[in-house]
Amino acid sequence: MSKYFIPPHIRWALTATLEARGIDVESLLSEYTQFEGLDSPRYDLLVCQRLLQAGWYLLDDEDLGLGDGPPLKPGAFFYASNLMINAPNLGEAMRVAASFYSYVGKSWQPEFFNDKKHACFRVYRNSRRNDPNHLLADYLLIGFYQFASWLIGGRIALKSVSFDYPRPEHEVEFQTLFPCRRYFQRDYLEFTFSATYLKQKIVQNAGSLETLLLSSPSFLLTPQENMRSFHTEVRHLLEKWPTPEMPSVGEIAERLNLTPKMLGTRLRKEDVSFNEIKKSVRLDKATQLLTNHNISIAKIAEQLGFEETAAFSKAFKAWVGESPAQYRKMRSSYDE
Repeated sequence: MSKYFIPPHIRWALTATLEARGIDVESLLSEYTQFEGLDSPRYDLLVCQRLLQAGWYLLDDEDLGLGDGPPLKPGAFFYASNLMINAPNLGEAMRVAASFYSYVGKSWQPEFFNDKKHACFRVYRNSRRNDPNHLLADYLLIGFYQFASWLIGGRIALKSVSFDYPRPEHEVEFQTLFPCRRYFQRDYLEFTFSATYLKQKIVQNAGSLETLLLSSPSFLLTPQENMRSFHTEVRHLLEKWPTPEMPSVGEIAERLNLTPKMLGTRLRKEDVSFNEIKKSVRLDKATQLLTNHNISIAKIAEQLGFEETAAFSKAFKAWVGESPAQYRKMRSSYDE
């Protein structure tokens, strides 16, 4: 089985999209010897790859019929990736991508801009009516981010991600894909990161691109564990910490065979601090705990290390724009 994780909501949305367009998914996979059903844990990268490539071919559209304009003809990603890989650095590669897709695409328009501190890749969509399950939205965000990280050979530490649809029930799945601030109900799709990445050289070549294209587009929908930044290393350790109390920067640095000062320096290069990562992890844990109605908000605050429930509520609202009680009530409405 593939070592890559396919988020459940992506599996479901992909299957629903293809079946809504008259494609018999079960028949497509009937000759795939490892396939044991759409709900099987063996629904892996190869299954996803086969479905996506079949969708591109049968629908003659890399947007899988989810846009509101003319189809994006298969081959667009091939040409865009070849242009980007020949750019001198990541900044130029992202500008090339925005220019290319603005020219060939009609359903969505990307733009890329930056200042001295931050870089932003943003996509405006003409309409969302053909994308009720948000598959195209997620695919654009995940795909451009994954490919940008792949170009420089390391996972880019994101500052924030914005979605042009309401906060979904499956938001917890974005904690792995986008371990950063997440905003919903915006007028655009967007991810932002430190401008320090823009000067990094492209480390891939024609050979590695050919290998990637053989697995596209499924490669672009899964987090690549071999492309970790120090940001993601620290976050992974915090998420797996064996005690409820969060560790100190010294304890995490020791696990990484670094001094606290060295770890701080590495994180500053990624334009993030240890306290910012710790805060992100605590609040992601909070969203998970709030889905369990058997745990009181006061108990959740205690488990996360807040001395007072009010302090937890204030921090949570600053993060997601809703109080813990409002967030829990909204999740309840999904289940009814």
